Amino acid sequence: QEGGYLARDDLANFHCRYETPVRVRWRDFAVYTCGPWCQGPMLAQALRMIEAAGGLAGLAHNSADYIHLITEIMKAACSDREHRYGDPLFVDVGLDELLSAPHVRARVEAIDMQRAMPDMPPPLGRYPGNMPPAERKGEGPIEPDTSYCCAVDRWGNAMSATPSDGSWRSPVIPGLGIVPSARGTQSRPDPRHPSGVAPGKRPRLTPNPAIAVRDDGSVMPFGAPGGDVQVQAML
Repeated sequence: QEGGYLARDDLANFHCRYETPVRVRWRDFAVYTCGPWCQGPMLAQALRMIEAAGGLAGLAHNSADYIHLITEIMKAACSDREHRYGDPLFVDVGLDELLSAPHVRARVEAIDMQRAMPDMPPPLGRYPGNMPPAERKGEGPIEPDTSYCCAVDRWGNAMSATPSDGSWRSPVIPGLGIVPSARGTQSRPDPRHPSGVAPGKRPRLTPNPAIAVRDDGSVMPFGAPGGDVQVQAML
């Protein structure tokens, strides 16, 4: 009625799906993250890069070298997120390549421990050649929208969730009291971008809960609020 892009059928035909999580081996843990329709695989990539860099042994916590290494690894993971991540039903993300030893090694070898990269590193490997350059965005207001919650019951069943939807920029629908999701704003306006807007395509979100399962059977759900800070905090 208001001339918006969503029709009744778009809502009626939408269904949430059960999806296979991304699994990566890290020391004596299996770490499970959400797929590349959010930034979940960044955590798996960062863990693998830390190991490829020799781990954090010998680096004092929060020392200059420790912070430098973590920061440069996060930049590399952010580059892959920027240039490759999107709804896997629409985008050939190539996650196996991004988590592969050669790709992880190439990212780590590009890190200079004496000098910080001035910006996000360029794309590496296969990516859409016609993709527009990364946008530079100004600092916007921090939106108090994200929470993190988890639980483990007496039998070891665990749940991990990062519920998040901004309400201050979405209207309340008169007569219904429903606040529609504003997460569509995380789609890119250019359809050539891996996370570019398209009919039926999920935006590439920031919320990304995770679960770690140890070889002894113990389980740890974990996550964080904070947009782009989430993976850094979880790492």
